[in-house]
Amino acid sequence: MVIDRLENSEWYGSLSRGLAEGLAFLAGADLLGLPIGRHEVGLGAFAIMQEYETKPLSQGAFEAHRKYIDIQYVISGCEQIGWAPLPSLTETSDYDEEKDIQWFSGEGSMLLVPAGTFMILRPNDAHRPCIQVGQQAHVRKVVVKVPA
Repeated sequence: MVIDRLENSEWYGSLSRGLAEGLAFLAGADLLGLPIGRHEVGLGAFAIMQEYETKPLSQGAFEAHRKYIDIQYVISGCEQIGWAPLPSLTETSDYDEEKDIQWFSGEGSMLLVPAGTFMILRPNDAHRPCIQVGQQAHVRKVVVKVPA
């Protein structure tokens, strides 16, 4: 797991060509003007533009993916994202290959993710996104899915 500000994204492009492509997309796209939904990025990566209201911790669950690395970037608003190493959690669902998702329960660290911050989450990084900081807030976020 990596958490950093977008202005430091060039430090992480050397991890893989796909991550470099995804981070370059974040740095170069008009993210405020990009419509909600799916957008192709390149090298098999795609971005999902989202807007939502954050939710209480009790309504969140850990998730993990096998096929994709997530780059989650908060454009506006602020949320917490929980993180835990996958082996420390308990499976609560079977893996859904079509949706590339599996759900888990357990404890993890809650990380503050304000606007301008991204997280890189590998398949062994379980994450619990969309959690409110204090009160519910509106968030605009893009998740870039990079083939693992």
